[in-house]
Amino acid sequence: ALVRSGTKFTQWISASPICTPSRAALQTGRYPIRTGCIGNVEARRVVPTPSSPGGLDPAQHMSLATALKQSGYATGMSGKWHLGISGNKRHEEQDFRFHPSSHGYDTYLG
Repeated sequence: ALVRSGTKFTQWISASPICTPSRAALQTGRYPIRTGCIGNVEARRVVPTPSSPGGLDPAQHMSLATALKQSGYATGMSGKWHLGISGNKRHEEQDFRFHPSSHGYDTYLG
């Protein structure tokens, strides 16, 4: 019944041909350049590594999950995030500032 009353999307246009910028666009509804997640050059990537902390900042960019939660939905995500985990550098305790749970997801498996 849910499928019959829903909408079927048959085409998709991505905001970027590479991982991180396209994920940022999907999560925020904004062009990647507006989120700062714009490329595959190390200085502009948001792949969580100890040498490159940072990510999509939930204080600056509302995610799809945050918008859904404001409307009363429960949210969950599974899979590759690649939008950052912690703002702290190596050998510091992780603050999970950019983690999916900081973007409004109730659960995350990835």
